[in-house]
Amino acid sequence: MSKRKTEKEYDAVVIGGSAAGITAAITAKRHYPDRSVLLVRKESKVLIPCGIPYVFGTLEGTAKNIIPEETLTKNGIDLLIARLLT
Repeated sequence: MSKRKTEKEYDAVVIGGSAAGITAAITAKRHYPDRSVLLVRKESKVLIPCGIPYVFGTLEGTAKNIIPEETLTKNGIDLLIARLLT
């Protein structure tokens, strides 16, 4: 998984790495396993967007509410942490 600028070409690039972006990247890879997928996000860590664990007090802090990068790695998706210029 790459966390630096790359000149590699990708078949699909997903911009945004929260819940919807991760779902889109994984879905693309599952439907087209032979294609390369890159997920671009600005955050190094992404929180799980669901607040239910906090409602019931099951988590002690946000550290246990991070989406692991292994979610992307095990699905063969590259990651680029970068801010896009507008």
